[in-house]
Amino acid sequence: MRVYPLEEDVPFDGVVKNLWRGEVMESDAVGNMRVSRITYEICVLQTLREKLRCKEIWVVGADRYRNPDDDLPADFEPLRGTYYEALRLPLDAESFIAGLQQEMRVALSTLDQGLPKNPHVKILPMEGKGPDHFRGYDWFQLREDEEEVFAIKRNRFPRMVVAWYAYEVVLDQADSVEYDFDREEVLASQRHFKFQPQRPALRDFQKFAKEYAGLTYREAEAMFSKITFWNIRTGITSYKDE
Repeated sequence: MRVYPLEEDVPFDGVVKNLWRGEVMESDAVGNMRVSRITYEICVLQTLREKLRCKEIWVVGADRYRNPDDDLPADFEPLRGTYYEALRLPLDAESFIAGLQQEMRVALSTLDQGLPKNPHVKILPMEGKGPDHFRGYDWFQLREDEEEVFAIKRNRFPRMVVAWYAYEVVLDQADSVEYDFDREEVLASQRHFKFQPQRPALRDFQKFAKEYAGLTYREAEAMFSKITFWNIRTGITSYKDE
């Protein structure tokens, strides 16, 4: 049986990740959406592996994958205080969380203050391209008037360029050579949003850019508008009455 029967209640929540859902579902000859059995079972095995590793699921009689309650000493409850003292941990969960949060704040503050002065760390421009690469009149470059008109922050512009280039890969209008990103990762986002090769659409790009590159909807619309006007300015887009 290649697909599950239509009347079969196949659970997705907690089993099939979002990026896999486009692969698991397929349309049959009459247009019904069916669940591919092989792909679904792969998702089940992947989820089972993850949950076994973190012991959300355990195997009775196993050693490594046993019930996590069996990891505790048999006298843990009556001697809880003794064990916690040996581990130098507070009995109160709130105190433990507060201490952990403070450690993280100190570590992040140390990183923030020390990184710019660290002689062993060099921060390179995105994709190895310097600031001048993104200045000019081409579609992947930003002029001062465009920066003002479209309200684009120059330090965010390289990320916006990569988002648009990846979107063109999704639309089969470009390859993944120029910016050296993972084509499969890009196409996974296509499957997630069920994009089909077509003309660029603002809402599609906004969703894609947010998922793939972390752009805001406003940034995505600004980039979409810039590309639209660049196509008009360069004659790529033409009109019948002109």
